[in-house]
Amino acid sequence: MTSITKVRPLSGFPHLLKFRQQFLSAEVSPFKRGFVFHQGLLSSPGVLPFFRNFILQGFAISRIKTIVTWSPSQRSKKDAMVGPRFEQTDLEVQPNTAAAIELIAEEPIHYVEGRIAVCHGGGGPLGHPQIYINLDRPGSHACGYCTF
Repeated sequence: MTSITKVRPLSGFPHLLKFRQQFLSAEVSPFKRGFVFHQGLLSSPGVLPFFRNFILQGFAISRIKTIVTWSPSQRSKKDAMVGPRFEQTDLEVQPNTAAAIELIAEEPIHYVEGRIAVCHGGGGPLGHPQIYINLDRPGSHACGYCTF
């Protein structure tokens, strides 16, 4: 018997708020590494088309935020990797790295005392030059290279 989990929308995606009630009542069950929506959600008239495709194809997702798009032109990995370049590529065995937007969100905020902050760029051949960030203006400041 599989357990049932409630799915909640992400607060950072305002275009999903009108579907809030449907997401709060949507039930998902564990499937491989992630979750698959139950068939009963298909009958709901307000289900977004890309959710309907995930349900019909039985596509497993690792986190709820991986199926929410942050760009109108963004497509799922399964839809984007089609054509002659990916003919003999098995996507199941390819590395599934997190998107840059998720990696940046995981980085903690660094508080600095003083008027100037320094970003070393991580060093090595993959880093960037050392830069100085002026903190005189109010608000948070990020490195222009690595956004941290």
